[in-house]
Amino acid sequence: MAEVTTRTLPPRKLSLAPPTNRGLVFCHLDRKLGTHLSKEEQSKPKASDEKSALRVSTPSPPPESEDDDLDLTCSESIKPTVDEIKKRLYTKECSKLGVTPVGAFLREPSRTDLRLPHYSLGPVGARALSVPLMLDSTLTTLDLEGNGLGHEGVVNLKEVLTDHCAITHLNLKRNKLGYKGALVACQILGTNRLITSLNVSANQIDDKAGVFFANMLKANTHLKSLDLSDNNLAEISGRQLGSALSQNETLEILDLCWNHFSGNGAVKLLEGASENIGLKHLALAYNCFGKGRGEKPSNSLINLLSSSSALLSLDLSSNRLLDLDILMVAKGLAANESINTLKIGRNLVSVGAANALLCALVVNDASKISLLDMRDLPVSRTDLVKVDQLRARNVKVIHGRVHQVETDFESQPYSHRTKPVENGLEGENTSAASAELENASQTGPTATYVGTTEKPGLQMQYEQVPMDAPNESPFDDVNKDKLAY
Repeated sequence: MAEVTTRTLPPRKLSLAPPTNRGLVFCHLDRKLGTHLSKEEQSKPKASDEKSALRVSTPSPPPESEDDDLDLTCSESIKPTVDEIKKRLYTKECSKLGVTPVGAFLREPSRTDLRLPHYSLGPVGARALSVPLMLDSTLTTLDLEGNGLGHEGVVNLKEVLTDHCAITHLNLKRNKLGYKGALVACQILGTNRLITSLNVSANQIDDKAGVFFANMLKANTHLKSLDLSDNNLAEISGRQLGSALSQNETLEILDLCWNHFSGNGAVKLLEGASENIGLKHLALAYNCFGKGRGEKPSNSLINLLSSSSALLSLDLSSNRLLDLDILMVAKGLAANESINTLKIGRNLVSVGAANALLCALVVNDASKISLLDMRDLPVSRTDLVKVDQLRARNVKVIHGRVHQVETDFESQPYSHRTKPVENGLEGENTSAASAELENASQTGPTATYVGTTEKPGLQMQYEQVPMDAPNESPFDDVNKDKLAY
């Protein structure tokens, strides 16, 4: 029987591949591969060795190439812009609420001044608009004039206007806010400290709602411009606003035209304005600050012009001011050194009152006035000398008709008016001459005009005193024209 011999093999050894062959592990017997080959053949790599290698899967970062950069660029272009997001949100909200989107907003949704006047948004349209505005941090001016928002529309915009961090100018003119809308607007101003200009004119705000704005002015220290014109503010609002103006130091522009201020309410308003140290522009046209109503209204006009050093412009047009009121205004002008624009036209005054205004500015060398608007106020031929003196100082003067003599023509009864005489025409041709004079130039060299406008309810008697000295100051004797009401 043949003997069977056994031979033990040496243990296998593992060797790592060189660093260039990362991830490859070689397994071989304990003998040198390729010892029977020549040195040149040994230096060449064998395919069998590569096939015998065991590959180990190890994660490695993907190689960077130009294709990756292109993929990144494409992915960024797919992302929607802020304008597209606003458009999508707005159109989606409009379709949800059943309203028509405003094309002006869709064309430029990221403007710094968004002006959408008279687009009939209504309360529902304001709610749809508030959604994209919540994403806008660059909007500074929002103009929603004439959109019929009502108090519900302001409530829908309250969150945007309260939390928005950039809006400084807000225009809510002609939106039928009423009592409730005025309350919401004042609540917004009580929270938002960035809005510096608010326009709520022509919003049917009554006298009681004006108290909200007065309380707001007492607490707000950022608002600089407030427009409350063309509302129904009267005596209660006048008292409260006067008290607020005496405490507020930041308001610079206040427009109260086309309201119903008169009597003691007008007096308190003027007193508060005279105590304000920051008010620069005050518009009071088309109210009733004249007719001698209330407690010493003329003295309030004097204090407003003489004590206020910050006031730059004052509008008292169409306020039913009489001669006594105009004389007090003139007395205040004689001591004023800050105002540069005064509008006092369309009032029930005579030639003598207009002369008082001109004299006040002539004698005041420190006056800085650049515009004196006496529209429709009559002046005499002698007053034109003062007008020329003011125009030589670069003061623009606007006045009414020029008359031959100083006479209170409008207060005379129709039967006592002087018949015009032109080119020797008398008797039957008087009416024809009067018609020609009506159409004559205001500053004609021989024009003599006698007014024929009757003013019902106005009964005054004047004792006219001739003023021989044209440069005589009208403040020495206030009762130069004795008035009897």
